[in-house]
Amino acid sequence: MTLFVVNVLTVGVWGYECLGMFRSYQEIEEYFATNNITSYLGNSKENIHPGTLIYRDVRGQRNADGSYGEKDGVIDQNDYVKISNRANNPYGLTFNFGASYKNFSFSARLVPAGVLML
Repeated sequence: MTLFVVNVLTVGVWGYECLGMFRSYQEIEEYFATNNITSYLGNSKENIHPGTLIYRDVRGQRNADGSYGEKDGVIDQNDYVKISNRANNPYGLTFNFGASYKNFSFSARLVPAGVLML
């Protein structure tokens, strides 16, 4: 299962590829050691705790020509991957509720925020 943390940019939707969630400090140690991670979203290994999402190191720093280097052991904005070609959701969803009793009436409209259909 692949989950994504979403950041909406000007073209499409970009975010980190999520591999799961750290369940223990041992998993954190193994992930950092196996993938040679030195910085995780600006944090050191000591500041990462169980329950934190695991993101994949996709690439390194951006070069002057616009290309990216190999994996660098740093999880940062250079590791964004494209999730969707559309930044806006073309679909809408609204719930309308209403009730009345004698001279009292109540109505509500619920519009889910951040609903993104990929």
